Amino acid sequence: MSIKKKDRDWYYLITRGMGISVCAASLALFIYLLRILAIHGPDLVLAGFFLVPVITFAAGLVFIKLSKVETRQASEKEANLLAKRIGILADTHGLLRPEVLEILRGCDCVIHAGDIDREDVLRQLQAVAPLYIVRGNNDRGQWAKDLDEQIRVEIGGIAFFIVHDKKFIPKDLTDIDVVVFGHSHKYFCETKDGTLWLNPGSCGRRRFSLPVTMAALEIEDGGFEVIRYDISED
Repeated sequence: MSIKKKDRDWYYLITRGMGISVCAASLALFIYLLRILAIHGPDLVLAGFFLVPVITFAAGLVFIKLSKVETRQASEKEANLLAKRIGILADTHGLLRPEVLEILRGCDCVIHAGDIDREDVLRQLQAVAPLYIVRGNNDRGQWAKDLDEQIRVEIGGIAFFIVHDKKFIPKDLTDIDVVVFGHSHKYFCETKDGTLWLNPGSCGRRRFSLPVTMAALEIEDGGFEVIRYDISED
């Protein structure tokens, strides 16, 4: 999921300012040429000069577009680098409990391992913190079609592989520190061959007699600690 641009850094200001200035100057030149054309009448040589404001205006639009792209990328990298506490959940199935939201508000970003079920839950999560989310088997419809089925991302110096169903985890987990998955609704946290496998369980609708759970991962000094949360059913 893309991260909305929030910071107005120097690159953004300079690049966007150049784009707007070039576009404004191009429009002014275009109007000036129109006035000359109106005074002197049709002229092939003068008509050729109209290419100048058209080309420069297009260049200005390119500068404006580049300013947005570059700043979004920088913001995402910075957020990943500075993240110290990550909320991890799965299988909300259309229910985002107040207790879960309260825990997530104390996190720098959120990982959701799929089965969101409803678009409004997705929007609520996006409003809390930067969100890394994969599509689960119950995520259907237009709103879910652009969600990735699996994600590899580095957050706070920790390399994550995120997928909904455990059976789609690849055998080669070279350079992966933490695997996050869901689907079973059962909390699981175990290290295998130097890689942590974490299923935060389900913090949405209770399934049979399984506990309602989620997790948070806290990063410090290059290492990390997983905290399990057992959610009340109120």
